[in-house]
Amino acid sequence: MSAHVFANQFSSTAGASSIREFSVSMRLSLADVGALWAVAADKLMQSGDLDMDDVIDVIGPQEDPSLADCLAVVVGPVPPAGCEVRDFSIEEVVPQGDVQAEAATLAA
Repeated sequence: MSAHVFANQFSSTAGASSIREFSVSMRLSLADVGALWAVAADKLMQSGDLDMDDVIDVIGPQEDPSLADCLAVVVGPVPPAGCEVRDFSIEEVVPQGDVQAEAATLAA
């Protein structure tokens, strides 16, 4: 189905005076939108601070989810010890020549 890309840049301290940055990326293929929404909703509900109305505000309803927001909830960065997340983004990759997907992206 759709492929999504996100990139994280972490900075790591290698001593008091030097900071080094690294870029970490992962490419995902999304095959089951319903499963992604269910995992994201469950993760948000387990936080204890949100009810189902709040979950829907964050990731959309199961019938029409915000895929980027679902992915951010599920795979969003948790910085390793000593690191700080400098950047995080998710974008859908539209295959070249896929006129339908490109038209849908432009219409949104």
